[in-house]
Amino acid sequence: MNIPRSQFSGAGGALIRRKSAGLAAVLSLFPGLGQVYVGALRRGFTYAGIFSGFIVLLSSGAAEGIEPAVAMMLAFFYLYNMFDAARMANLFNDTADGATLEDLRRDFLAGIGQRGSIVGGIALLAGGILFLLHTWFDVSLEWLHDWWPLVPIGFGAWLLWAGIRDRRRGGSSGGA
Repeated sequence: MNIPRSQFSGAGGALIRRKSAGLAAVLSLFPGLGQVYVGALRRGFTYAGIFSGFIVLLSSGAAEGIEPAVAMMLAFFYLYNMFDAARMANLFNDTADGATLEDLRRDFLAGIGQRGSIVGGIALLAGGILFLLHTWFDVSLEWLHDWWPLVPIGFGAWLLWAGIRDRRRGGSSGGA
């Protein structure tokens, strides 16, 4: 769909082609390409570089002993990259539709919890204390090798619970 450029200040009458959020997400199967499609070239190339860095880190053996943690970061970044491309396309379209900066700010803040996170705070404190004990007192972390999958399982369970809770309250389903 094309939007007349006359909706923008300083418009020259040219047409602005809307961006497809779905196409942006699909293009981001190759990290950064969805952002490039939307027009965020620097972000797209940065994401491609970050993804390449993760691959080099994992394949070079430099992450020996922490491969599961690096792989989890890579998986998170990969999915975030696709979500970000779709979000950027929607932002582009909202701007093309004439949304003001205040409208965009309000929409953005509506999706962010303004209070903080008890679960997130406890997880960061526990992780920090655990790694500090390992560093200062040589507490073994060998058990992490077997038990690290509980972190994404727990996070997924928490997201599922929060989504069900929000639906029951009549709120957002969290993107589902």
